[in-house]
Amino acid sequence: GISIPTVTLVIKTPDLEREVFKPYKTHYKTRKTRAGGYEFYIKDICFYPESPTQDSAFWLWYGQTDLLGAVNDDKTAGLRLRKNNISIGGPGRVRELFAETAKSNSRFNGWYIGEIHIITSEAIPNARRDGFEEVKAWPEIKRELMPFIRERVDKARQVSRSRNRPTAKVMRAAQEIINEAKQRLETGFVSPRQRDAVLKRLEVEHERVSKAIETRQNTADVKRLESVVQKLEETRQVLEQESSYAVKKLRSNLTRRQRKIISDILKILYQTLDKKIYEKAEAAILARFQIQTGDLEQ
Repeated sequence: GISIPTVTLVIKTPDLEREVFKPYKTHYKTRKTRAGGYEFYIKDICFYPESPTQDSAFWLWYGQTDLLGAVNDDKTAGLRLRKNNISIGGPGRVRELFAETAKSNSRFNGWYIGEIHIITSEAIPNARRDGFEEVKAWPEIKRELMPFIRERVDKARQVSRSRNRPTAKVMRAAQEIINEAKQRLETGFVSPRQRDAVLKRLEVEHERVSKAIETRQNTADVKRLESVVQKLEETRQVLEQESSYAVKKLRSNLTRRQRKIISDILKILYQTLDKKIYEKAEAAILARFQIQTGDLEQ
């Protein structure tokens, strides 16, 4: 393998100290279409080639996702070229490689997030730094990249085709918010703001599934989606009737001040962290300070 040098960059002021990172996140949304937008997460980081060496002309990483559509983030959407960790041409240059498989496939670059690091000194950026000179190593690098590009196109097309039967996709998104709502009823909400956000998502999914029913001709799909609509409505009604908050489920031996501090910490974390990271932090805090189910039954 190869070692990847890292640099820690910290901005300091008299009142603030903050480390600077690249703009990549763990949680994104797709661009909105007639069907709406979808939230998704980076499940893992993949590399190509899997074991680059010092003799490799390039290496790349990309985020593994469910490929729900084009990423709605101009700072990170699309695979991008870098040389000496300097951006070369943005996602447009790699979009051209996707287009070499078929012109219409250029759009699929926007479904991915990642970077192609050119490490050979034989690849020469042009004067505008928006691409490489078509001499020496660059033409060969493009040829070596094409199997990877074709694989990404095939994967995106395969997933896209499977969603032409979008009943499963619609049901999955709806079930995710139903499960989250049920979990919140068990652990309690951090704040009214969090409760309102879950209610809003239930309403959005209710509308999305209802619209999906209108476009279905398959009776079995209609019945499955109607069942989901009913579950969404039932879950929404329960949430509107119950206002269960996490602070009320904290252990009774905690003082009022301790409860207030825990509640404030959870609110701050909810407002500042990505969803996945927040959920891990919240689970750890509640596991330490919240009443367990068995305690309630005694």
